[in-house]
Amino acid sequence: DTTADPHWRDSSVVTKLGYRAILEVPVILRGKVIGVLGALHKTPRFFPREDVDLLMSLASHTAVVLDRTNLWKKMGALLRETQTLLTVSQAISSTLDLTEMMRRLARMAALSLGADMVGAYLADPDQEALHPIAGYHVPKPRLEKFMEFPIPLRGHRFLEGAWERQRPVFSSDAEVDPEIDRETFARFPHRSVLFVPMIVKGQPIGWIFAIWWNHRRLFTSDDLHLVEGISRQAALAIDNARLFASQQEEAEISGALLRVAEAIGSRHDLDAILETVVQITPQLLGTARCGLFLLDQTEGVLIPTKSWGLAEELRPAFLALKRSPQISAVVKAIQSQGPVVVEEATRDAMIPHKVATALDSCSVLIIPLLSGGRLMGTMAVDTPGAPNTFTPRQIAIASWRRHGSITDRSGPATSRPIHGSTGPPSSAS
Repeated sequence: DTTADPHWRDSSVVTKLGYRAILEVPVILRGKVIGVLGALHKTPRFFPREDVDLLMSLASHTAVVLDRTNLWKKMGALLRETQTLLTVSQAISSTLDLTEMMRRLARMAALSLGADMVGAYLADPDQEALHPIAGYHVPKPRLEKFMEFPIPLRGHRFLEGAWERQRPVFSSDAEVDPEIDRETFARFPHRSVLFVPMIVKGQPIGWIFAIWWNHRRLFTSDDLHLVEGISRQAALAIDNARLFASQQEEAEISGALLRVAEAIGSRHDLDAILETVVQITPQLLGTARCGLFLLDQTEGVLIPTKSWGLAEELRPAFLALKRSPQISAVVKAIQSQGPVVVEEATRDAMIPHKVATALDSCSVLIIPLLSGGRLMGTMAVDTPGAPNTFTPRQIAIASWRRHGSITDRSGPATSRPIHGSTGPPSSAS
């Protein structure tokens, strides 16, 4: 009788609900209490032992049912996760185009998480910032900012720690989160955000980020587990795409070098060989001009020897380079025994302004020609009046680099000789 029990008589169970008799037993699963099963009466009554045993038996059955239900839910969640990851894998592995791959990844991540917007970013070589590659449901008014502005890694506490730990990070209330970069938030004001790193061979290469503009999203361990699985699939696909692109470039370079070798092999005199080289090099590199300079051992100067694509009115300026003072870019190429790129010749002190103007040069690639470690001469390629960012592939072909990763951005490799002679040609030859 709860009204006669000091512990119960003033409780809401009695005063509001009117229950007079209560029997409660614990629901126990694997030695732990997970709940309570109770029988309540509105009149006083005595609970005999058989009632207690019956309720205890029901509690045991309840524990089993709850266990099976939870197991079923977990199996269902695992099945949905597996199906999602399989769909993601099929979507992104069916293309080798990196942008299209990232667009599909963003779409699948958005659908899986119910996010308002998802973006895929890749890190720059120095891992200073994340640059946008593709997005899904990016609002049109924000599309230009999305593509134009990278997300800084350095100084952005929200990302720095996660980048080092290689784990997802999230904020359910970004507006008041002190670790969110304020400049980035100002461009994309949102309520909740989730960042997930993409890891390749133990190194993070980029991020997937999901945004909820106005909705406060609470993230569960299942959410994080799912997006980590998606990011692993994405990282693997990106690595495969880059490997394929690298192999293609290697094949293109090998083909280009074979063309040079075949062209040279069909010539039997030095003049014809040099003429062939300066003609075929611009075709392989996608430039308009090529100039060849051979070292005169007696005078110790580089002699303008052959050119291709040079306008007739510019030939005097080309031939006058023998009498020009030392050009810093050429000296650097010789000393480093590797290619040197001058992005803006008319503004860069590495090439005298008078020389760059006279030859109408803008972006120039200078390659030393070596044989057995000895300097044979140099070669310069460019397109007049047009700025050009020389790619690692162009540098690799120009310098006859046949080893290493074509996509390596650590710097140009040492060049190879442009002909097979063991020394500079004499005036007699």
